[in-house]
This record gives sequence, C-alpha cells and structure tokens, in this order.
Amino acid sequence: GDIRKAMIEADLVDCMVSLPSQLFYNTQIPACLWFLARNKAGGNHKGLPLRNRTNEVLFIDARELGIMISRKQKELSDADIAKISDTY
Repeated sequence: GDIRKAMIEADLVDCMVSLPSQLFYNTQIPACLWFLARNKAGGNHKGLPLRNRTNEVLFIDARELGIMISRKQKELSDADIAKISDTY
C-alpha cells in the first residue's frame, strides 16, 4: 500500500485499467493494470501533440468486457482490446 501511495503522490500513475474477473487462468479475481509515466507534462511525441496530464489519472472500467470461453475463463475480444486502447 505504501508503494502504491508513493507512486500516486509522485504523479507517476498515468492510467489504471480495471479488468474483469476470470481473465487469467491461475486466478479468478479481477486484475488492474497500472500504466506509469515519468513525464505527463505534454508536448509532442512522434509529431502528435500530447496534452498536459499533470496531476491526472485516467481510470478505465473494463470489468464488464470479455466473453466466457470456458466455465472458468474469460477472454477479451479484439474489439474489447481496441475499445480499451482507443480510450487510453
């Protein structure tokens, strides 16, 4: 908890994606992806303008995405992955 708190206070967390449960074979609990960025000040990246995201964290709720591929496991479709990546 202290490490996560320190990352947030240092403004290193750019985005958090809540994933559905049963997505991974070895556990049925939901997972959360953390995307980190040292520089959220904006500018240009490969010719594309980036807005200033200082002191902001994007939260993406993807818990309702995915389809069951077996009795115990869920899978994200290509459309689900595209939806998450397009949002980010």
